[in-house]
Amino acid sequence: MQTSARNQEISNVEDTRKQMKPLEEKSEQDSELVASCDANISRWQQEIKELQSKIEAEEKKKAEIQDATLSSLQSQLEEKAKEAIQHLDNATILEADVEEIVATETLINTRMKDAKIVFD
Repeated sequence: MQTSARNQEISNVEDTRKQMKPLEEKSEQDSELVASCDANISRWQQEIKELQSKIEAEEKKKAEIQDATLSSLQSQLEEKAKEAIQHLDNATILEADVEEIVATETLINTRMKDAKIVFD
């Protein structure tokens, strides 16, 4: 009986080993899939870091361009405003000069008419 029981236990061990083989294969496949996922995640995280670095560099470049453009435009606007004020001042002076010339011309025309009347 002992031999029969021993043989039965050996048979049970062999059956258990047969049942374990697909489980071990599945475990190995799953481990490979997990390792593949880990590799993908690691690669993508590195890509994200590189892209984040590029984004930060581009944002800095954009800010520098905007600052330079804003500063340049501000300077140009101030210069054009000064020119406009100078033109307005010149126009005001010229307007006063024109009014004086028109008044002088009117006076001269009046005197010429008077002189013409006297000498005719």
